[in-house]
Amino acid sequence: MNASSSRLDPAFIRRQHQRLMELRAQLRRATRAGEAEEGGLNAQSQNEAHEFEEDATYGLSDVSGRPIAKERLEAMPEAIDAVEDTGKK
Repeated sequence: MNASSSRLDPAFIRRQHQRLMELRAQLRRATRAGEAEEGGLNAQSQNEAHEFEEDATYGLSDVSGRPIAKERLEAMPEAIDAVEDTGKK
């Protein structure tokens, strides 16, 4: 892991927060339309990922506490675990 993925700057976190808010709105619209999921998003992962506002853990794996790679967060802002931790819950 390189240094850039171990620390997330505040501007990146603000951008990701905005993306999560947009994804949450998309999910709500899809749910209101009668769809349980849209584009691979589900309510549980959106809610879990959004909790970072409350406890400042955005970018840290729920499984190991290790930093989630910035590239993973850019691709999947709702990620709650590092690639290495996927499936270990």
